[in-house]
Amino acid sequence: NVSQDHAVTMFDAAKNIVRAKRRNVEANGSSDANRSLVPGPLERRLPPGEDIEIHFQSRNVKEENGAVIVTFQSQVDGFKGKALSTEDSLKRSAAIRLISRIVKEPFFNELRTKQQLGYIVSSFYESGYTTRQAAYFASNPAAVPHSTSIDSLSMYVLSKKVKPTDIANRIDEFLVGFRDRLVDQSEEDLDKHASALARLLTKPTRKLNSEASSHMSKIRRFSPELFSSENENNAVNSMPWDSAQILARAVRGLKKEDIISVWDSLVVNSESAKITSLVYGAKYPLEPGLQGKPLTTMEGLLKKRSTLKPYGSCETSQ
Repeated sequence: NVSQDHAVTMFDAAKNIVRAKRRNVEANGSSDANRSLVPGPLERRLPPGEDIEIHFQSRNVKEENGAVIVTFQSQVDGFKGKALSTEDSLKRSAAIRLISRIVKEPFFNELRTKQQLGYIVSSFYESGYTTRQAAYFASNPAAVPHSTSIDSLSMYVLSKKVKPTDIANRIDEFLVGFRDRLVDQSEEDLDKHASALARLLTKPTRKLNSEASSHMSKIRRFSPELFSSENENNAVNSMPWDSAQILARAVRGLKKEDIISVWDSLVVNSESAKITSLVYGAKYPLEPGLQGKPLTTMEGLLKKRSTLKPYGSCETSQ
């Protein structure tokens, strides 16, 4: 496996590439060196308290199944690393990961086994990130590259037995009732879930290419912001090499009240940020009353996206 020394060597090589790129940009007379260092995507912040619904007819005319994905986006920046994030971000990211594990089996049992609602029923944690883009640097010349982690919880059902709108209602009903299950969970059961997740987070990587890919993804994402800061000499030590271990310890330290508090703000409260995507199959096609509405076409979807603010610390008009 890749040792820490090897990882640092890889990081140093990437650092030299970043420095060379910056020198090349500056030598060509451009003061906007950051514009060429944008490392990734731009994601939008879902509006708190607004339930966005997207309705689309499947392009496969022979596909009978419909599908529903309900996603809750955390409004608190996700955890990046000890030197890059707050304790609040760490605790919340750990809680959302644990919640996704706790809810998985009851969600499947209720909608798949008991209600026999769909062919596929699943729930999962999603981790994404967003970065400052060229347009941001155009209006903020002194800004440095920066990325923001995004935590989300998603529920997914594929079915031809029930209309997608009814599936979405069933998911909502489950989520409203699940809070009581969390309240009734014993500390012993919560500790078992936390221990299992912590072990999974710190499970040794078995393949060299997987470990190298993990290190390189961190180098690619975090080196621009670290080496653009005033503490460039400390960049290697600030890299989140041990983020999984830190998350595992945070997961083990969560209490029931922490989990319920995050569940409420993420899913239940009026300020939660939710988007529901409904895809209609041949058996239950897109209903006439929905056809032609703004979020039933790609044009309407892109227009809606353009009205949403960028997520994180790049919240300017872009």
